[in-house]
Amino acid sequence: MKLGTHKKNGLAIITTMLILTLLLGLIAAFLVVNRAGNRFTMGSVERRTAQDVCLTAFYYAWWELEQERLWGDKDQPAVTGTVQYPHVNPQIRLTRNQTLGEPLIRIEGVYSLSGNFVTPQATFTMTVENNLKANETQVSALSDARNIPARSVRIEVLAEVGGVTKKLTTMLRPEPISHDSLSAGNDVNLESTSGLVRLESRDPYVNRLQAGNNLNLPDSNEVKFLRHGIGASQNELNVGSTDLAQASDDLVRQFGEASGGVYKPGAGSQSIKEFDPDDFTLPTNTTNIPDGTWTFGDVTAIEYIAHTLEYATPPPPGSTGGGGVDTTIRYQRRTSQYNQLTSPTGQVYTAGQAMEGTEVLDPPYDPSSGVYEDYGAASDYGYGDNSDATDLNGTDVVDLAPGFRANIVTAQMVVHPEYALKSSGDFIVEATGDRKPELYFGYDLTGGGVATQLSLVDGLEAAQKKPAKYMAGIVANGDVNVTGGVLGYGSMIAGGDLTIKASSGLRVAPELGVVVKGNRVIINPATEPEPSFPGQPVPVDYPVFRDSIQAESGGDWSQYNNWLNHEQPTRDSIIASLGATSTGSDPAVLWNTLCEQVGTTIEAPNFVGTHGWPPGPATVAQYARLKEFFQTRASGFNGGNGDVSWLDLSSRQEDAAGRVAGTLNSIAQWARTYKQSFQQYLTTDDQTPPDMFLEGLVYADEDILVDATGKSIRLEGTVVARNNITINDATRVDLVYNRELLDSLTDPGESGGPVRLEKVFFTLD
Repeated sequence: MKLGTHKKNGLAIITTMLILTLLLGLIAAFLVVNRAGNRFTMGSVERRTAQDVCLTAFYYAWWELEQERLWGDKDQPAVTGTVQYPHVNPQIRLTRNQTLGEPLIRIEGVYSLSGNFVTPQATFTMTVENNLKANETQVSALSDARNIPARSVRIEVLAEVGGVTKKLTTMLRPEPISHDSLSAGNDVNLESTSGLVRLESRDPYVNRLQAGNNLNLPDSNEVKFLRHGIGASQNELNVGSTDLAQASDDLVRQFGEASGGVYKPGAGSQSIKEFDPDDFTLPTNTTNIPDGTWTFGDVTAIEYIAHTLEYATPPPPGSTGGGGVDTTIRYQRRTSQYNQLTSPTGQVYTAGQAMEGTEVLDPPYDPSSGVYEDYGAASDYGYGDNSDATDLNGTDVVDLAPGFRANIVTAQMVVHPEYALKSSGDFIVEATGDRKPELYFGYDLTGGGVATQLSLVDGLEAAQKKPAKYMAGIVANGDVNVTGGVLGYGSMIAGGDLTIKASSGLRVAPELGVVVKGNRVIINPATEPEPSFPGQPVPVDYPVFRDSIQAESGGDWSQYNNWLNHEQPTRDSIIASLGATSTGSDPAVLWNTLCEQVGTTIEAPNFVGTHGWPPGPATVAQYARLKEFFQTRASGFNGGNGDVSWLDLSSRQEDAAGRVAGTLNSIAQWARTYKQSFQQYLTTDDQTPPDMFLEGLVYADEDILVDATGKSIRLEGTVVARNNITINDATRVDLVYNRELLDSLTDPGESGGPVRLEKVFFTLD
């Protein structure tokens, strides 16, 4: 064989070996990649399976809770045993274990897509902590001691598939009636607002108003969305004179930037959730009252004053002696006006004393004390018959029904806390003449007839946790109309139209929600001049308290900035110190300031000479007294004479301190509402509450109409109408969505039953 041939064969062998080596490398690489791909594919399948396990277990718990809201509640029979879910073609089998008296279900389970639980694809554990019934946050039964908010359920699922672990954590709460600050099935009209329309939300994600048809707003620079926000409509969206439904995307964006939000014309139709009174917390005690009209008026009382008159008689015929003297009874008529209240059934309640200045005597003089010349002369005086006399025998304060009282003189009606009045038809309160009847929720009347607030005797937090205990209310199948106005912590539900005057607010403190519902809801400001209601702050309070607190604290406002966190002994000490602090103004000056604010003129009492007040400026406690006396005068109490006991410095010390505390509470609550410190709120220019405000749910089966007539209005919670919402002639409109207020109004369902739940928090790691 030739040498060249050997060389060629060697090269072929080397080439073959190199090719084989390369092929072996490629095969090895393929096997590595294939193995990695298999691992990746298997890991993806396991992760997806673990996710499916978490969701399936979670949906099981959600399904159980919506069927029975007390599922897993500690006061119910413990949830134990084995179940499968879904009920058709089940994919999980669960073994449930709950310790009696503990609001925690521990669940272990297995998963199989085919339903073969003998050889499952995955295992999982789940905990369900039910706090739906509670009115306050509870500490978790788990080792990490998490807090479970009131009226909520916490669910945690941990799933394991092969080497993959997935964890789902979520919170469920009852679905609110609305997620909008204001929503209407048809039109929303706010275009006549002369000042700012301000939209805010307590929810970190939702700040929206929307109209099912047309949305009409002022100019974009007069609309302010705080943090984020959406204004949406199905058709027209008029901002000032511009319809953004016909505008370019750039112009819509420019208008949104000017308002700090997003405008969305053509957003689509929306469904308005129906109102169900059983979904809401109402007072626990109900009292039935007759339907119809309660009328405050007056009646003329007729009384007679008997006078025995002497008159001369002629001597008997044939007698030579003088005549004799005989007597006759004549009557002087006295007529006077009495306040009275007539119930829908015709029952009449009359005040105990006549209205001052209404007494008329006929004849206007007493008869002569001498002897009249004859019977004819004597009988010329007055009346000989008193048969038309009226015996009124009334009293100023009357009990109309359990939990329902009235002051006949002041035309004030009160509904006690824990009571709801029920009427099968209309509930209408009116008055003849100049009086304006008022309805106070959560109040009582003292023996002297002064309306006294009871709603918050145990504090704001107690009322928030147990609204049914501290709230009052009225539920009528027909119309509800209190022509003078309403005040206090109370809900009103009407099957017909609801008309109220709410310039002082239908609640007693911020963060207490109420339900206001009617076929149509009409909200008007109170008739001017409007005296402030007993115990309620007025604008003049703010400079008085600001300057006095500055003096009392020496400029250190820390005790007041922390007012809501103090225990009662600390509060009492501050109240005593502030109450003794000088306002820097004489009582007469403060009195005249109140007159100017209310728009009336009432002569100031002689504080020093008649009532023994020390000369010089009034203290804060004395200011609280003179303000309360002023309010009783302005409201017509005691025939317009007021409750003079407020001016007696030797009495009502506790009441005066309570009025100081009430003002401090109000200032602190409003400061928190506006996200300011006590000092910031009280020392800024815009520190007084809005003229009109409602907190909670305002709902109409048809329309909501607010006639502000030059007043500012704040609506916090949610406002819902199935047809139109119109706010006319407001100087400012604040719309604040507050889910917490709505949740506090939701019936926790202590008796159980179905409930619609929604996710408010969800993670899947």
